[in-house]
Amino acid sequence: MTSGRLIGVPIVFESSGTYTPSAGAKSIRIKVWGGGGAGGGTQAVSSAQSAVGGGGSAGAYAESFIPATSIAIVIGTGGVATVGADGTDGGASTAGSISASGGSGGAVGIASSAFPFGAAPRNPTTATGGNIINAPGNTASMGFTWSNGGAIRSMGGQSTVGSSLYAATAAGKSAGGAGAVSAGSTGAQPALAGYNGAPGLVIVEEYS
Repeated sequence: MTSGRLIGVPIVFESSGTYTPSAGAKSIRIKVWGGGGAGGGTQAVSSAQSAVGGGGSAGAYAESFIPATSIAIVIGTGGVATVGADGTDGGASTAGSISASGGSGGAVGIASSAFPFGAAPRNPTTATGGNIINAPGNTASMGFTWSNGGAIRSMGGQSTVGSSLYAATAAGKSAGGAGAVSAGSTGAQPALAGYNGAPGLVIVEEYS
């Protein structure tokens, strides 16, 4: 298989569907990102406690250069954050036999007064089927608390097409959601949810 010139503009799939080759397309470069994992919530805390949920990891990434043919495309959903519980994993995005796993959801933050303590990120997931690259998603940052009034949030894993935000659903595509933070310095606090991960993405470039 030989490469040719790029024809047209890249075809972007933000929802599931089917890629059908355009007239003149002989080869395609296909890029697949899984959905980002959601950030972990926190347990309810007393006035003497804090809790830090782990951020979700970014979705995995795969890339291939293959002959142009019709391909079923599935876009993975972003992980969903839940009050007082682990964030759910992101969904896998697939393009035929190419699969980019969704990112791992972050762990729930346990209420504690045994300062200092942290929220370690979970292991990232990976991709299969790419003949150029199969890469794991980026992991979340470490969350940390040193008192009932001081904490650093665990940010979700960043992706090449999306970003984890401090206190909102991850932006763009494939990024992990941030974990929740709860500190009891102003009084007992209820259980909280982390933040949702961003959905996956597939991009197809056509070559003559």
